Order: sequence, then C-alpha cells, then structure tokens
Amino acid sequence: MEKYEAALNRVSPGCIYRFARLLSVPVAYFFEDLPRAAIPSPARHDTMVLPDNVFQLRETRDLVKAYYAISDPARRRAVQRLIRSMSQTSRF
Repeated sequence: MEKYEAALNRVSPGCIYRFARLLSVPVAYFFEDLPRAAIPSPARHDTMVLPDNVFQLRETRDLVKAYYAISDPARRRAVQRLIRSMSQTSRF
C-alpha cells in the first residue's frame, strides 16, 4: 500500500487555503465530491467538559500568565491557533 492510499501524507488546512487562493476557488471546492459522512463535524463548545475549578488550577493560571507574557499580539494569536488546532475545537 502506498503512503497516499493510507492517508499518511496529508495536506494541511493552510496549504488547502493557499491552493484555493492561488486557483481563485473557494476552499469548499476541494471537498465537493466527498460524501457527507466523510466530512467530520467540528467539535462543539457545548460538549466540552471543564473541571468546576478550572480557573483555580495552577496549570490554568500558569498557562494564562505565559500567554499574556507574550508581548507580540500576532504571536499570541499564533499560540491560540496552535492550541485550538491541538485540542480539535473550533471555538472556546
């Protein structure tokens, strides 16, 4: 089995976006022929379960302090996008 048959080589969302811009087509163009069941639903905010004491946790405080210690707003946004992509949620 080849790598592409096992989906080992994936195209990042950023690349798909750049391809769409380059070809002057909407991003959805690349997904038009996919069956509806093949398109995963994004994680929903209301299904996320947070601990009741999430804002009292040291881990949370450390993350927030580190986040706001980044003085460059563009870098903060990049960190936020990274965390969102890692957690597979579209919104917080």
